[in-house]
Amino acid sequence: MSNSELGNELRLQDRALIRRYLIPNLIRQASLTILSFFRVAMVSKLSPETASALGSIDFINGIITCIGPALGTGGLLVVAHHYNHRDYEGTGRAAGTAQIIGCVFALLICLPYYFFRRNLIELFYGAATEQVKTYMAEYAAFSSLDCMVFNMISMGFAIQNAVRITRPQSWLSIMQYSLTLLLSYVFINGGAIEIGAISLRIPAMGISGAGLGSLISSLISWLLLQIMLLRERQHFNLSKLSSYRPNRRLMRDILRYGLPPAMENTTFSFSRLLTQSIVVLSGTINTAAITIGNTVSGIYLIPTNAGNTSLTSLGSQAFGRNDFRSVKYYNRFFYLLTTCSQAVMTVLYLLLGSPILGLFTNHPAVLTRAHELLVAYLIVAPLIHHASFGIPCLLRGLGDVRFVMRVSIFTATVVRLFFSWLFAVQLNMQAMGVWLGMFVDWLIRAIIFTIRFYRRKWLPVSAAADTPPAEESN
Repeated sequence: MSNSELGNELRLQDRALIRRYLIPNLIRQASLTILSFFRVAMVSKLSPETASALGSIDFINGIITCIGPALGTGGLLVVAHHYNHRDYEGTGRAAGTAQIIGCVFALLICLPYYFFRRNLIELFYGAATEQVKTYMAEYAAFSSLDCMVFNMISMGFAIQNAVRITRPQSWLSIMQYSLTLLLSYVFINGGAIEIGAISLRIPAMGISGAGLGSLISSLISWLLLQIMLLRERQHFNLSKLSSYRPNRRLMRDILRYGLPPAMENTTFSFSRLLTQSIVVLSGTINTAAITIGNTVSGIYLIPTNAGNTSLTSLGSQAFGRNDFRSVKYYNRFFYLLTTCSQAVMTVLYLLLGSPILGLFTNHPAVLTRAHELLVAYLIVAPLIHHASFGIPCLLRGLGDVRFVMRVSIFTATVVRLFFSWLFAVQLNMQAMGVWLGMFVDWLIRAIIFTIRFYRRKWLPVSAAADTPPAEESN
């Protein structure tokens, strides 16, 4: 086979692998974002106070829920390593160990959150009104437990991604988020179910209903996912107790690749929580506007976030094979996907921005502030978002987790917090100042990670001699 034919064959394989990961991730991301959109819209319609409470607690939830996917990176890399070396027994043991680690960390992190949620609210949002803090506590009572289940689901999905089982995740995600939307609507607004002579009345729970609906659907999804994992026989066997026997080497390897992203994501989310505390100081209007802005920007980033998740999985496959010839192609493909999708989303928002924001509230001050934030977002995101988040996702999959961790922690704790404080407090730019600080953080990340990727400092020494320079690879 000539070099040209070999190159074409490899490219076809790369495209097939991209589709295998991208399509399910697109479905999951779209389902999750649409769910978040309508759930926030339902709560925001109640009052600006409920919108502020939901958005503020979700920043705390973001710290908790970022740990599961990050630890999943370790499970993904280790399971993919055994899978790509066709080690059936090793794949099963790695998957079982990953499951144990995911469950233990979820319990250790989320149960203290549940019991000390009121203390956390006072610590970070003490300046909020008493009504807002009451709504926060009601919502956190259910969402804290939902975070625990979410983290366990994340590890299960990571195991499936490692062995390229991606299709079941699509329908499971659609089922979960559809059920969440239905249950949240019923619990938020109340309703009645009549079956013959039996009548069941559900009282309106307000913001608590949003948390309860999500918790119930997550529990159902986790049970279904465990059934799928236990019934899997082609790549591993988790029905054997020996798969869960503690293995020091596997635990070390999973934590070696999983803890740095966990520390990175936790620090990043914690910095967002601190900047949200700055927003709370500026009043309920700014807090509600930030909540709406974050929700709408989630719609804007559906293809982008799906691509970032796919990049980590694609990088893990290259890492497991010790074959890095296609890495530049992956990066270029998803850069184009990000740029084109964001351009389309920008046009849609400019055409439909007013009716979209009207789904959340009729409060004129909140609408004006949210629109200002989103216009700034539309200008900045297409320029630097991929380099800020897409490239580090790929680097994590390639095993370069420590460098990504160090850079992310530095920019989150120093750059973002300093500039958010400077713009929002010192220059009195309030919510816009927080987002300007976020944009400066993005810019610094983009510069550092772009240099890291194209200098190929992430490449293992054992593979460097066999891999052509990035400028020459196809």
